[in-house]
Amino acid sequence: MALSWMREPAFLRAATPLLADGLIDALEWSFDTAWRDEPAPVRDALLGHYASAGRLLGHGVSYSLLSADPADDVRKARWLERWRGEQARHPYRHLSEHIGFMTAPGYQRGPPLPMPLTPEVVTLGRDRLNRLVDASNGPVGLENLAFAFSRREVLEQGELLERLLAPTGGFVVLDLHNLWCQAVNFGLDPAALLDSYPLARVHELHVSGGSWAETSHGPVRRDTHDGTVPFEVLELLQLALRRCPEVRFVVVERLGDSFESPDAAAELRADVMAVRGTLSTFDGVTSSLAKPLPLALWPDVHRDDALAVAQSALYATLDSGPTEDDAWSTSEAVSAIRSMIEHAEPRMLATGEALMRRWGRRNTG
Repeated sequence: MALSWMREPAFLRAATPLLADGLIDALEWSFDTAWRDEPAPVRDALLGHYASAGRLLGHGVSYSLLSADPADDVRKARWLERWRGEQARHPYRHLSEHIGFMTAPGYQRGPPLPMPLTPEVVTLGRDRLNRLVDASNGPVGLENLAFAFSRREVLEQGELLERLLAPTGGFVVLDLHNLWCQAVNFGLDPAALLDSYPLARVHELHVSGGSWAETSHGPVRRDTHDGTVPFEVLELLQLALRRCPEVRFVVVERLGDSFESPDAAAELRADVMAVRGTLSTFDGVTSSLAKPLPLALWPDVHRDDALAVAQSALYATLDSGPTEDDAWSTSEAVSAIRSMIEHAEPRMLATGEALMRRWGRRNTG
C-alpha cells in the first residue's frame, strides 16, 4: 500500500496521521515537480526514511516520452541529468513515466496527449525510453493515459505499451481510474479493456478519484485526482490483482490542492483503508523488482521532424482551431495523428480543448 506524496501543506496535514498510524507502506514521489522548490527538510527526511527501507518509488511527470520536438532534446538531457542527481540523494526503487507527449514545436508545455500506434511513434518512444533506462539505477516503466480522442486509441494503448517496453523488459504502471475513464467514455467493458493490456508486465497499480466534465456533446469522465476513489475502481482493483501476477505496489493518488473541503482528509483515509482492505486478501504485493537487462549507451538522438510538426499542429488545433493543411505530411504517423482529430468524438475534442486551455503554454521569445 503506497501513497503518492504531494508538496502542499494541506496534503501533509491530511497524510501525516496515516503515516503515524502505520498505514502507508511506501511512498511514490513525483520528484520533477519539486526541482524549483525551496529546500524542504521535513519532506526530504520523510523521503529518505522510505528510501532507506527500499520503499520510495520515483514517478516522473514532465519527461514527455513521445515528444518529437528536436528543440526539446536539450531539456530532456537536463531532465536526465537531474534525475541522476535525484538518485544520488535517494535510492529509488524504480522509475515510471507517462506514455504520451506534452511538449511540441511552439509549445513549451501542454496537456499529456496520446499518440497513435505507428512504427514511427514506436521507434521514437523506444529511443526516449532507452535514455531513461540508461540514466536509471533500477527498473523503468510507463503509465497508461486517461485521455483519448477515439475508441480506437483506447483499444490500441495496451499494445503500444507492450511494443515500447518489450526491448528493455520494462514494466507497466496501470492506472485503474484512467482505464475506467476510458471504458465509461467510450462505452467499453472495463474488464475486457483490462485484458487488452500486457498484464504480466504490471508491477504497480494506481487508484484515484476524478470528476465529470460537461461538454455540449455530453459528459466526459476525467482523471482530475480531486475526489474519492469510485466503487467501480475498487472493483477493478480486485480484478486487476487477480489478473496481474507481478503487482508489487498499489498507489493511492489525490492532488495536494484538493484538500480545501473539511471532509477531504477523512476521504483520503477512507480510500487508504478501502485499498488496504482489498490488499489484505492478496499476497506478494510488495515483493522485489528485478532490474531490467543493462543497455548500451545511446549517443545518437532519434529524430522525426515530421512527427514533431504534427504534434505541434495537434496542439495548435486544440489551442485555436483547425490547422492549415500544409502542417501535415504524408508519413504514416503524421496521417494517423491527423486522423485522431478527424475521427475524434466531439465531446473528447471539446475536452482536449479544455485541457489545452488549462495546461497549454506557448513558447515565448
